[in-house]
Amino acid sequence: MLRTVQVATLFLVPTCLLSPAKAIDIISNFPSNDQIASDIDPTFSKAMGFTMPSGVPYTLSGATVSLFVEDLGAQTAWTFDLFADASGNPDLAMPLVSLSLPSLALGDANVVLTPTSSFTLQPNTTYWLVGGSSSSTSFGGWNRNDPSKTPTDLALSAGARSGNPPLNANLFFNSYSIG
Repeated sequence: MLRTVQVATLFLVPTCLLSPAKAIDIISNFPSNDQIASDIDPTFSKAMGFTMPSGVPYTLSGATVSLFVEDLGAQTAWTFDLFADASGNPDLAMPLVSLSLPSLALGDANVVLTPTSSFTLQPNTTYWLVGGSSSSTSFGGWNRNDPSKTPTDLALSAGARSGNPPLNANLFFNSYSIG
């Protein structure tokens, strides 16, 4: 009987070690109930803020945003960047890290953005995910929850901003997650 238990344990340990680790959701308002898209163009951009919890830093693995793509020109025109906080608004002087878009398709989709370089989210620090565009001819937007759905998880929501620049407090939370 003892021999059977030892063999079973030998086979269970490697299986457990090979299981992929689940990414940690830092903040999210998925699953989304998207009904409306906030335009992303040179005259209107959106920012979603979050404050990291105290404790240990986290490596930014990426972000997911819900987008409505009406024109594939958005592929090269849209930008998503992470900015520092400046008195409750994004500090737009220089992004801390840029997030790259994958190939886009027309319609609604949850799009995974990847950091262009390694970045560590520090404890007790507020960050802003900002979506913008350099083109007035590429149409679409960043979907938002309707009714609005406050993002939750490890981090706390620091609110939403809109405009050009996105410094106006906004009641609508666009659909996103940070991991």
